[in-house]
Amino acid sequence: TGAFCLALQAALKHSRTPLNYSSLRLMSRVGGGSSTVLPVKPCLTRLAPLLQTATQNPRRPLLTPLKALHIDRRQHLELAWQRQQGEEELLKQHLTVKGPTVIEVRTLAHLDQLVDSAGSAIVLLYFYSKSCGTCKEVLQHCSQLCQENSHQRAGVLFLKHNIWNEFDDLTDVARMYKAKAVPSFIFLTGGAMVRRLRMPDARHMYGSTSVLNRMYSYEKKRLRATLREMLFRNTPSARR
Repeated sequence: TGAFCLALQAALKHSRTPLNYSSLRLMSRVGGGSSTVLPVKPCLTRLAPLLQTATQNPRRPLLTPLKALHIDRRQHLELAWQRQQGEEELLKQHLTVKGPTVIEVRTLAHLDQLVDSAGSAIVLLYFYSKSCGTCKEVLQHCSQLCQENSHQRAGVLFLKHNIWNEFDDLTDVARMYKAKAVPSFIFLTGGAMVRRLRMPDARHMYGSTSVLNRMYSYEKKRLRATLREMLFRNTPSARR
């Protein structure tokens, strides 16, 4: 039985001398009658070598063959070079755009390149979501601000970024600046964030259409006033 095998294994483990399996006897009581002595050597013919090995090497580790991990460094470098070329192409498109426009930020590296190209200018980054109807209306207002600041020759770079990627996860840019609510804005100067501005989402608000329109009219004025304040602080030529 299983209990007998476990007991025998424990006895072999603590025994200093090899056991003579031919001398072992098993007391068996059949049908509640008298006991019968049975030899156990036949039933231990296959079990004995395993038990003897276990007592001699109780902690022998099992060796598993491992396969070396092969990394194709050439392919890795080619993919990195292709990503760099794509980011440089996006930056080149930004530098060759004629007229003011709100630039779409693709990746965190792309944002770094755009901020570097802005120099001492103020960078206004607009966070939005494609599923947000309010964000589309606010984006139109951002485009108007971009046109106005271009005519005034104010040093402002307007950017926009969708906080959700194709897997419905927050992007690296959104996680870096902790942008979870849309629509929202951040102001960057010299690569550092100096101001954050959030707007309420109409999907989570209740009220008549006229009330919501008045509220967003106020939010647009607040965005314009904040941008003008940032220009006064960082661009003396914008003080008119």
